[in-house]
Amino acid sequence: GALATVYFHHVARLAKRSGTDVEVLLGRAAAHELGHLLMRASTHPRGGLMRPYWTPGEVRRNRAADWAFAAGDAAAMRRPGPR
Repeated sequence: GALATVYFHHVARLAKRSGTDVEVLLGRAAAHELGHLLMRASTHPRGGLMRPYWTPGEVRRNRAADWAFAAGDAAAMRRPGPR
């Protein structure tokens, strides 16, 4: 089995610091954690939704590439394997 956790108080704090909607950021955090489950990996690439740290500046800039799965991440999610 596997477990993913999103800590709401961390998400809420980052949303407040960046001036963004907590609902939007919570959805992105949930997608990030689901990515770990689907890839069956705890590693983080340097960019995209799966990067390890999100800064208030990145959240404010809201670049589409920062909130999308990288091509390699998407491919890893589609790979067959034990679930």
